[in-house]
Amino acid sequence: MSGRSKQARELGHCEMERLAEALDRGDWLTVVAECQRLHLVAMRAFLSLPAEPAIATPAANERFDVRAAAKHLGISATQTRRYVASGELGYERYGRRLVIPRSALEDFALTHAGGGDG
Repeated sequence: MSGRSKQARELGHCEMERLAEALDRGDWLTVVAECQRLHLVAMRAFLSLPAEPAIATPAANERFDVRAAAKHLGISATQTRRYVASGELGYERYGRRLVIPRSALEDFALTHAGGGDG
């Protein structure tokens, strides 16, 4: 197990413990916030996983349309567009078409994994 995946597993374990404690207390706002954080931890771990040998390694210049990027991030296409408009999520424009580079998705996941930004 690599250091990065071990670190993600440990971080996810901490999030699960906080979630269980909030559930025991009946603190529903904390439950929602911890679920969001856990989702971001999982997203961060997913984006950092190496490709398996049977699967082609994604190109460094791989790009996603807004819907595909939203699916990878686990949020709606509308929220993805809001992050693009606010400058929190990098993008490239080809005519009227927005595309999000894989590197921008990874950067977004890294910067949003610690907070409950949704």
